[in-house]
Amino acid sequence: LGATYSSTCDASLNLKAWLLGGLLLSWPASAVVAWMNSDGALRHAFVVELGLLACSFVWLALGSVWCWQSEDCMERVPLLFWPVFASTVFVWCLLI
Repeated sequence: LGATYSSTCDASLNLKAWLLGGLLLSWPASAVVAWMNSDGALRHAFVVELGLLACSFVWLALGSVWCWQSEDCMERVPLLFWPVFASTVFVWCLLI
């Protein structure tokens, strides 16, 4: 993400946002749920976990659409395009 900060293509802003959102939906989201669970609010933590799971699924779908609609990122910014493409395809393969 840092290496492609100044690079641009037709979907560079979307793909950069997808990578940043993916980072925010990983460890920080898990830490919030663990913190809620440690306070004894198991049901609230479970509801938050389900909400974050739904957000992650929507975020995966958005990243897939943004990546697949990109026309020139593969050639102009491969360091940005290929990690997003590989991540989305890998997760869809795991889900199917």
